[in-house]
This record gives sequence, structure tokens and C-alpha cells, in this order.
Amino acid sequence: MRGGFKRSGGQNIGIAMKSKIIGLILEMSASQRIFLSRSSVIQTSNTPTMKYLLPLLLLITACNHSKDQTAHAQLPPTSVPGNRLEVEIPVEEKVELEDLNLFYLTVYRRDSSANVNVFITDRWPRHDTNLIIEEKYFTEDFGNRNYHHLSAAHSKIVLDSTRFTEEDTLTIFNVDRGVIRRYAVTDLKVIAQANPYDTHPPYSHWAFQVGFEIPDIYPMDSLLFFESFVHIGPEQPFVEGEIKPMVWEEISKEDLTELTKDQQIDLTWANDTNLLPIYHHQNGKWHIFRNGTDFKPENHYGADYEVWAIHEDSVGVISTTYLYDGESQSPAPISVKNDGDPNGPYQWCGLLFKGQPPVVTNLVWESFGCPYIAVMKQEDNRVWIHCDNWH
Repeated sequence: MRGGFKRSGGQNIGIAMKSKIIGLILEMSASQRIFLSRSSVIQTSNTPTMKYLLPLLLLITACNHSKDQTAHAQLPPTSVPGNRLEVEIPVEEKVELEDLNLFYLTVYRRDSSANVNVFITDRWPRHDTNLIIEEKYFTEDFGNRNYHHLSAAHSKIVLDSTRFTEEDTLTIFNVDRGVIRRYAVTDLKVIAQANPYDTHPPYSHWAFQVGFEIPDIYPMDSLLFFESFVHIGPEQPFVEGEIKPMVWEEISKEDLTELTKDQQIDLTWANDTNLLPIYHHQNGKWHIFRNGTDFKPENHYGADYEVWAIHEDSVGVISTTYLYDGESQSPAPISVKNDGDPNGPYQWCGLLFKGQPPVVTNLVWESFGCPYIAVMKQEDNRVWIHCDNWH
């Protein structure tokens, strides 16, 4: 083969040979094409087939290289640079993150009793001015009497306004116990209460909270804390038994260098003692790190911490999530190995959504906004949780 191809027939054979060669080239990896373009097969051949093959091969190689460069140039900045490759998750089912409708369980206490609720006001259309409870409840006592089961007609207003249908189910997922409850939304009581911060007309869309009352759950059950999520939709999106408590371990720069030795990551930032300590958590082949950062995005104040992830079967940083410490949010505490903190774990890590990479929960505590779940992927790596965060 090093001496070139022998012409053994007419023009039809040449055309067939060129087609076959082109097909083989298209199946090659980029590195194989570059190697072939530099080999003596191309350099020593003067046949008509090779005459047309060389420009085509160089064009394919150049296009592939250009595509790689363009993709890399569009990556978001990070103080932990890398190739940020995605890791495929082989699954039979997959949910789209943008289709998720996640909420929290909350407790409303009245008299000597309490109710477990899921408030869905965050999905209420901003232009909707329907008042679904009597105006008098915006000025009277907001204590024991401010809890209303809605009529069938007003319940339909809530479902229509929040775009839920009779085909939707409400699923409660506990990170420790898995899926513990599922209800058809049409089987649940719809409730409302007035907003104590909006007591004077004209009333806005924030004039009340609306949601579902959840039966058969004891209000002091531990699942009412950070370890439970609620999804409303036609499908059950959760993976069971794959998310675990997250315990971090403080590591040295030498440990970090060893853990990332095959990742082609610039670690010069670790020389800055202001960005230490470095914490590490391993989940299967995933390695997740948390450290300080001096990263400051354009038109935004600087981040204080970053959580970033790599995978043993990939190269480079796959996901980076920046944490801010201010009035509106603050980084959540973390459970560190051997620290003796009785209140942990604060985060949970592992597979949570069908067909999606692992997640880390509860990285921040929100004061004025809604929280999110961080997904170990390059883009759109936050799943927001709807909330009624009144102040």
C-alpha cells in the first residue's frame, strides 16, 4: 500500500475506489485523518484517485479541527479551566430538565393542628388578577382563620392558571426513602391563604398563596426538611436508590494534583491560600471539588466559592457551579469527614433524574429567591425549585 494504488481498470473502477476511500475517511476519527494526511500514502502517490483525495482529506480534517475550536471558544469562563466534556448516561428513560416542575413540602400550622402543603403560587401568571378568596381575609387576622379550602370552581381556576391538568400527578420523592407518595392532582384539596405583606387593594398576583393539601403525612416527619422534593407533571421523573448523603473531605494541593493528573487542568489557582481549603467528594467515577474562587463574571459581583466536577472517563472540567455569599443567598454548610456535625448531611449527591447526570442538592441557602439543584453537566446545569419566598 505504501507504493500507491495500482490502476487495474477503467474510469468506473476509479470512481468506485474514490467513493470507497471517502467513506472510509468519514468513519475515521480526527486523529486518524491527520495521521493519514501525513503518511507516505498521500505523499508518494501520483494516481488520479490520490490527486482528488488529498484536497478532500485536508478539507475534512480542517473542518473537524475548526468545529472543535469553535465549540471550545464558546465555553463559559471558569477559574478551573478544562475541556469540559460531557459524559453520556445510558438509560432507557430520560426526562428533560426544562420540563420539570419541582416544589418543596411546607407546613402550615393553625390552632392545635397542622397541614402539609405544596404551594404552587410561583407558577401563577403575572397578569392574572383573579381573587380566589374573599377580600376580607386580606385585612383580618392572619392566624388561625387564614386557611381556605377552595370550591370546585375556584380549584379549577387554580389548575387552569398554573397550567396543570387532570392528567398530572404529584410525586413526593425523599432522598432517603425514594418515592413515598403519588397523587392525581384532581384528588387533592386546593387551598389558599392571604399574603400578610399585601393587605391593601389593588391586590397583585402575590395577594395569596395557592397550593395542594397533602394527606396522610405527619407534619413533624423528617421528610419535611431538606431531603424531599415534589414534582407535578404527567411522568414520575426520579431515579430511586442512587442519591446518597454527601460527606466532603479536605484535601491538599498534592492530593488535588494526583486526583486530576489525567485531566489537563490548570491548578495554579491552588497556590493562592485565600482560595483554600479544598474539599473533595467521590461518587463512583465522579469527583466533585469545592474551593474558594476569585472568579467575577461580567456585569456581576464576584463569586465566593465554586463547585466543579470531573469524571474518570473524560478529560477536563465537566461542570462548574459558582456560589455567592451575600444578602440574597449564602453557601450552605457542608458535612466534612470527622467534623462531628450532628446536623448533617447538608447535601446529597448521585443520580436523581432519569437519563441525566448526577446532581448535588442544597449548595446554597436562599433568602430572597428560590433554590436550585446543581446537575453535573456543562450547560443549563441548574434545575430551579419553585417556591413562595415571601418577605
